[in-house]
Amino acid sequence: MSESTPDYVAIRDEILASCSSHPQRRPLIVGVIDIDDFWSLGDAQAEILEQLGAQLREAFTTARVERVGNDSYAVLITDVSAFPTELVFSTLDELRSSFATHTNATFSAGIAVYPRDLSDRTDILFLAFEAVHKAKLQGKNRVALAPLEKMRLKTSYYRSGQLAKLALLAERTGKTEAVLLREALADLLLKYDID
Repeated sequence: MSESTPDYVAIRDEILASCSSHPQRRPLIVGVIDIDDFWSLGDAQAEILEQLGAQLREAFTTARVERVGNDSYAVLITDVSAFPTELVFSTLDELRSSFATHTNATFSAGIAVYPRDLSDRTDILFLAFEAVHKAKLQGKNRVALAPLEKMRLKTSYYRSGQLAKLALLAERTGKTEAVLLREALADLLLKYDID
C-alpha cells in the first residue's frame, strides 16, 4: 500500500513548531533526504518512497521522520546525545549507498545543526533544504552539511495594506516580519517544487 500524499505545508509547519519550542541553545539536528531524478522513476515512485521512509524510520528510531515533499523526507533529531552530527552524517551516507544498491535510485541529503549552523532554530528546516541543494549541485547521490548562514539583502516593494497585515501577523505569531517573509518564500518554492 502506498503512502497517501500528505499536506506538506502542514507537516513542515509542525516540524517548525517543534523546532521553535525546542529549548533555546539546546542542539537540534534536521536532515532532509530528497530522491534524485524522482520523476524519471515512473511507476516505481510510490514503492521507492515507501522503501526510503521505512529505511529512515529503521535507521533513526528515536527521531521524528516525516515526508515533507513529493520526493523528500525530513528527520528531526532532538536528542543529539543519541545521534550526534557525525553519526547522522555516516548513517545517511551508509543508507544512501545501500538504497542505491537495492532500489536503483539515489538520493541526496542535507544536514543542518542548531546552533552550530544558524542562530535562529526556526530556520533549520530551510537550511537543511539548502544543504540538499548543495549536495545536488555537487553531483547528487551524496550527503552535504549546511552551508554557512549567509543572507543577502533583497529589496522589494509591497503595498501598504500587505505590510500592515504582515505587521499584524508578526505580532500575532511572535515572529519577525523577516522570518515570515522567508517562510512565505519557502512555501512558494515548495508550491512550484523548486529544490
